[in-house]
Amino acid sequence: MLPTFRIEMVVPDSGTISLADLPFKAGQTVEVVVSSVPAQKIPGNSLAGTVLFFHNPTAPLPESDWNALA
Repeated sequence: MLPTFRIEMVVPDSGTISLADLPFKAGQTVEVVVSSVPAQKIPGNSLAGTVLFFHNPTAPLPESDWNALA
C-alpha cells in the first residue's frame, strides 16, 4: 500500500498553499489532490447541536416509552 500524507490547511488571502517537510524522498513522484472540507465537522454519527428545544426535560417518561427500543 502506498503511504498517504494528509494535512488540513486554511487557504490564505493569497489563494496559495505551500507544503513543507513532506515524508517523501526528493525526486519521488507524488499525486496532489485538493478538496474542500465541510464547514462543520462532527465526528461519527453525533447528534450534537441538533436539539433546538427541550419540552419539559425533567418530566418522567411514560411507562410505555421505557421499552420502546426492545
